Amino acid sequence: MAIGSYYQMEPDTVCDIAVVSELIHNASLIHDDIIDKDELRRSVPSVWKQHGKSNAILIGDLLIAKSFYIISNLKISDSSRVVAVKLLSETISSLVKGVFNEINEDYNNQLDVKNAYIEMISQKTGKLIQFSSECLLGSSKVDHATKSFISDALMNFACAYQISDDFNDQSLNNLSSDISNNRPNIFTLLKSENGDSQTEAIIALQNSFLNKANESLALIPGTLSSAILEVLSPYVSFNKEGSSMKFGQLLIK
Repeated sequence: MAIGSYYQMEPDTVCDIAVVSELIHNASLIHDDIIDKDELRRSVPSVWKQHGKSNAILIGDLLIAKSFYIISNLKISDSSRVVAVKLLSETISSLVKGVFNEINEDYNNQLDVKNAYIEMISQKTGKLIQFSSECLLGSSKVDHATKSFISDALMNFACAYQISDDFNDQSLNNLSSDISNNRPNIFTLLKSENGDSQTEAIIALQNSFLNKANESLALIPGTLSSAILEVLSPYVSFNKEGSSMKFGQLLIK
């Protein structure tokens, strides 16, 4: 919505693309909860817990189908609509690959655990967050370099967010967390020989993502950069020893 507003795009089109993003996001959450047997989502019973696994699978499928219906009816040119539908299909495929790797990859026997983890979160979280801007700007007259800088920033924000999310999962004694479901979590994957998580190395990894995001945002118009920061920075805070470090504090000066 912030990007669409900056470029004065048709509000209904911007809203429809935002809705599509939410539909595929929520479809992925419904299916994830079934896979993980998570009984709560956002502090209420998950869809499968309320309505059964079969109905939950169908509801997730319905949301995906609805996303294709909306995107194929966008009031844009035919060629732009084809680009948007193709991008949605690629995004969903990437999400599926990411979750498949999350479930099936033997990270303990990976020679390069960190890069395998980064590839997985890029496929799963990164591609989803990139989708909105890439779909919105895909066939617009915005120059290619700016599109690329925005997309790169969103990918790096997504990876930084996933590290914050992993921290919350491993630190809150959450029964629905990655730990209890034996899903890859950066804090359990990167352990030293004595079993301690390499917290400083993980903070440095998140820092690198945030710095890359900041470098990309520095190359787009300042007003738009500020709008994107305002939207995304609350999601990449990192809690350590009771204190919360926000975006500005994480950046290497």
